[in-house]
Amino acid sequence: MDSHQRLMLEVVEESFEDAGIDPHTLKSDCGVFVGIGAMDYAINVIEAHHTNPYTITGISHCVTANRISYAFDLQGPSYTVDTACASSLTAIHLACTHIWNRECKVAVVGGCNTILIPEITIGFSVLGVLSPEGRCCPFSDNAKGYVRSEGWGSVILKPLTTALADDDHIYSVIKGSAIAANGFSGSLTMPLREAQEYVMHEAYNRFNLSKSLVDYVEAHGTGTPVGDPVEAAAIGSVFGSIRKETLKIGSGKSNFGHNEYAAGITAVIKTCLMLSKRFLCPTINYNYPNQNIDFKGLNLEVQTTRAPFLPNKLYRIGVNSFGFSGSVAHLVLEESPHRDYKTNRQCGWSFGGESEGEQILIPLSAKSKEAVDDLARKWLSFQHEGDALGVVAWQAMRRKHHDYRMVITAKSGTEFEQSLNTYFSRESIDSIIVGSSSTKQSKICMLFPGQGQQWISMGTQLYATEGIFREVISKCDAIFRNLSGWSIVNDAGIFLTKAPSKTATKIPVNSGTMIDEIEVCQPAILFLQIGLFHLLKHWGVKPHAVIGHSLGEVAAAYACGGMKMRKQL
Repeated sequence: MDSHQRLMLEVVEESFEDAGIDPHTLKSDCGVFVGIGAMDYAINVIEAHHTNPYTITGISHCVTANRISYAFDLQGPSYTVDTACASSLTAIHLACTHIWNRECKVAVVGGCNTILIPEITIGFSVLGVLSPEGRCCPFSDNAKGYVRSEGWGSVILKPLTTALADDDHIYSVIKGSAIAANGFSGSLTMPLREAQEYVMHEAYNRFNLSKSLVDYVEAHGTGTPVGDPVEAAAIGSVFGSIRKETLKIGSGKSNFGHNEYAAGITAVIKTCLMLSKRFLCPTINYNYPNQNIDFKGLNLEVQTTRAPFLPNKLYRIGVNSFGFSGSVAHLVLEESPHRDYKTNRQCGWSFGGESEGEQILIPLSAKSKEAVDDLARKWLSFQHEGDALGVVAWQAMRRKHHDYRMVITAKSGTEFEQSLNTYFSRESIDSIIVGSSSTKQSKICMLFPGQGQQWISMGTQLYATEGIFREVISKCDAIFRNLSGWSIVNDAGIFLTKAPSKTATKIPVNSGTMIDEIEVCQPAILFLQIGLFHLLKHWGVKPHAVIGHSLGEVAAAYACGGMKMRKQL
């Protein structure tokens, strides 16, 4: 199998993990679009005469996208794109088009480039585009060409409204895109300023976007003596001429080299991270301005330092990508809408921190015991300044749980690390449980006990944090209030973290021992049991059988469908 296929499977898996999406739930809603073109592996295999039944699928570029669809059971549009160095940015444009046309709701977009044989490098060297010094220096006076590099990357695209509704982590928003070609010009491989200007204008004009609001352009910036002046002139003509402030430009090829078919996805990931982290990254290897570029006249400046974004300003960045065969592409990215994440509950400690708080469960899973151990070792050095419960909640609720599992209990970052170190030293430890899930689904029986289980804070945390539980309690309480004339929640204050604001005069009990009075505790226990039943059902825990004792017989009758909610109350 071509390493393109294997490594793209890995980065796509990581993208789904990062997005908190189980790909096996997407089916026909998800398309796959991959920029690819290098033929190194196929040339090697054919020349070595290693032909077998898997050779064709192993070397065909189209299979790179289709194998991703096959592995994750994605049934939407799936194909590869080859426009040379513009391949992965072209793939993003096509993926957006499919989403806008409602041919898929989610898209996996990636790009890959593998270097396995020297002949291609020799060809580019003869063409005169490679740096003899092994350094890429975009827009600099010492620019002599680029450095070839390998790369594999992928992103997940969704409509903004869907991503907001799903409470996804949004790195950035695609505001517009365009693709085109040079057409006939002085040379097939020579960049053309007019074509670059055209595709940039199209990306903004087609979507009614103001070019004056662009704060930075992530340029193709290969560091070639011909390419940089042409691209800088095009960027300056489109953006610099309509701005008062100098437009900052830069290129990730000074950092990563030119990973060719993956160059576009590399630039997009860099830009998304800049927008998410809210600062511009420096372009390195920049010495003095290229004398063939009129930076002052074009109103451009190369970004050479780390620059934080200004507060209360929404940043917009353009991304350029051009292929040596004449393809051109431009993408417009913008910061995601600001959202205030309000958590109803925190545990009071963080990974890598020393503070101590509430004990929580940290679930890890993988496809083998060795993989679980490897994952746990990575968590040993994991640090995050946010509350640990927020991190664990994402891990538990937004990622697929594999068959081999480990659960660690901890109440501080220090205790978490100590527990894992003890585990890896082969010592027995109660705070870590390791096992595997059974392929045979166990049958579940729910037992509903009788009176006597009540306590003052019963159900308050679930009522405050779980919408399903709170909704069921409210329905029960509404029926009970119509029958009795008073409310378990609002008058008795059961399930509330604070006492009712008004003195309840309708409750036929002494408020000092309210939860233990039969008029209060029996309906409260029933409410709790029904609420727990619906919450567990919402989480996918459904009973095969139910048992009730005493008062719990009423909830059991409801759980098995033998009694309606109003009837039992």
